[in-house]
Amino acid sequence: MSLVTFCSSGMAMVRFDALVREAAEEIACEIRIADLIGLYAKPYGDDLVLSFAATIASGIPRACPPEISDIRFFSRHSLPPELAFNTRIRIEDAFDRCRGIVRVFDSADSLAPSLDTHVPSHTNA
Repeated sequence: MSLVTFCSSGMAMVRFDALVREAAEEIACEIRIADLIGLYAKPYGDDLVLSFAATIASGIPRACPPEISDIRFFSRHSLPPELAFNTRIRIEDAFDRCRGIVRVFDSADSLAPSLDTHVPSHTNA
C-alpha cells in the first residue's frame, strides 16, 4: 500500500477518478484507491487534507516535473527528519494502517485531542 494525499485548500471535493488521474500525471503510475486513511484539518490555515491508501496497478513510479521533482520510498524509521509535523502524522497513520480517522491540528506542531478514543493523540514535544 502507498499513501496518496489530496489537499483541498479552497477546492471542492473530487471523485476517485481525479485522484487516479493526478497520480498518473505526477508519478506516471495507474493506482487503485483502497481506503480512506484519514481526514486532516488545519482550521488555523484553512486547509483540509484527505489521505488514501492506494496500490500501484501499473507503471514504475517516477517524478514528473514540474509538480514532482523527486520520488523516493522510505521505511517508517528512515523518514526525513525535516518533514512537517502534520505530514509526519499523516504518514505515521498510514504506517499504523489507520482507516477513517479524523484529526484536527491546533497549530503547526500540535493536534487537538483525537476524535477517536482508540487512537493516541500525537504531540511534537
